[in-house]
Amino acid sequence: MRPVIAVDATHLKCKYKGVLFVATAFDGNRNIYPLAFGIGDLETDAAWEWFFTKLHCAIGDCSNLVVISDRNLIIENGLKRVFPEAAHGVCFYHLKGNMKASFKLKKRDPILGFFVRAAKSYHLAEFNRYFSMINNERV
Repeated sequence: MRPVIAVDATHLKCKYKGVLFVATAFDGNRNIYPLAFGIGDLETDAAWEWFFTKLHCAIGDCSNLVVISDRNLIIENGLKRVFPEAAHGVCFYHLKGNMKASFKLKKRDPILGFFVRAAKSYHLAEFNRYFSMINNERV
């Protein structure tokens, strides 16, 4: 089993402004629980590095750590500096949304179905089969 942490940030829209950084994980019963949160002025490289430093203080070194986020490059930059051994993955929900927007796909488009099946594959051969179906649909 690999420890998996999902991170994201949202902009606060109250009189104080700022950005709320959040790290969440699953417990043994697959319930989501907050692991850490922090508030910063802006979502920058320095702010993400600060957040990951505080997260590192809370959880220490974790072997085989995987961090899931959207495709925001500044998250990956901060992660590499603080958790250099951690793997970085892309959030399924964000990637699916990007595919829909970039390729102007409808809700029931076959490519989205193949993408969902590929993303949920447990074996490389199964993933490759669905990925080739995606490529065949695009042509």
